Amino acid sequence: MSHPASTTTADTAATEQRFAALAAAMRAIAIEAGILTERMRMAGVPPETKEDGSLVTPADRASEALIKAAVEGIRDAFDDILPPTTTFVGEESIEAGDTPNTTDGHFFVVDPIDATKNFVQGTPGKDLYTINIALVLDNTPVLGVIHEPVSGDLIATLDRTQSVLSRPGKPDTPLTPGVKVDSEGKPLP
Repeated sequence: MSHPASTTTADTAATEQRFAALAAAMRAIAIEAGILTERMRMAGVPPETKEDGSLVTPADRASEALIKAAVEGIRDAFDDILPPTTTFVGEESIEAGDTPNTTDGHFFVVDPIDATKNFVQGTPGKDLYTINIALVLDNTPVLGVIHEPVSGDLIATLDRTQSVLSRPGKPDTPLTPGVKVDSEGKPLP
């Protein structure tokens, strides 16, 4: 028979491992959406102007649809750590009139292409944009990923306590709140 304290410690460790797995799944989704948006950008996508004057493209909508479908799979795969009321809040969905109920405070929030102007009008390989996915539980952000498809850079949570800067071909650089880093991820004085 185990002691209650050790059971609690083991349960906590298992829960943290599940959050780490969820964070990894969110990173993979962001990368997949980045591949999609870059393919669409290279093929050429016509911009439209939203009511608020900002730009939107079919790539924004396709990226959000991909992320939403994947998040729905995450909800099912991680139902042991995600409340059943966890919903999806997407920028383009809201623009289209789909405003989810977030009163329970459990939701994924997504910007499928942040900096759409760079995506549309910028120079490919130079002007950057990001794909942003966050998980909010009890109205508190707990996991997130910001993926920049042009460079491949990724700023992401590893779990509920650690974040990293990931660059293609380089080791991950741990990020510490309040510590500024240079372009190589090294702390600045």
